[in-house]
Amino acid sequence: MCEDSDKMKDSPHNLDKKLIQAYKEAEYWLTVQSILVKIGLENKNLHHFLVDNKFFSYAFITAHNPFSKIQKNAVNAAAHKSLENKLKGMDLTYLLAKAKDPKNEWPEEEGFFVFDMPLEELKKLAMSFKQNAVVYGNITIAPQLIAL
Repeated sequence: MCEDSDKMKDSPHNLDKKLIQAYKEAEYWLTVQSILVKIGLENKNLHHFLVDNKFFSYAFITAHNPFSKIQKNAVNAAAHKSLENKLKGMDLTYLLAKAKDPKNEWPEEEGFFVFDMPLEELKKLAMSFKQNAVVYGNITIAPQLIAL
């Protein structure tokens, strides 16, 4: 269980247990490297990628489906582009990513793996795109679901 799971229960977005479970069960893919990231599971391929590229931390962030309300493809595409422009302006290293629901109850979401972004900045950025949570980890801890 992630350290922020209790915070999710108290989220202003009133996240229910089913939604929290969906976030935890999702597959977060670092697309170019074909590296699968799962909440709570260490990943040797990801660890080697981080070390080889001299990254300490990583996060998955998306702008799709604000507050987990399904949006039209055009709305999600525009939000994704806006998020990418913000990341470019912050001079961060990032790579394309996607989140997939293994149960196929939620549509796939495009996003980004962002490297070495301070956690508080990451949270603010995600909140500006009306996200409920992000995935965060580093070379010493497995990926965690972080409530916003």
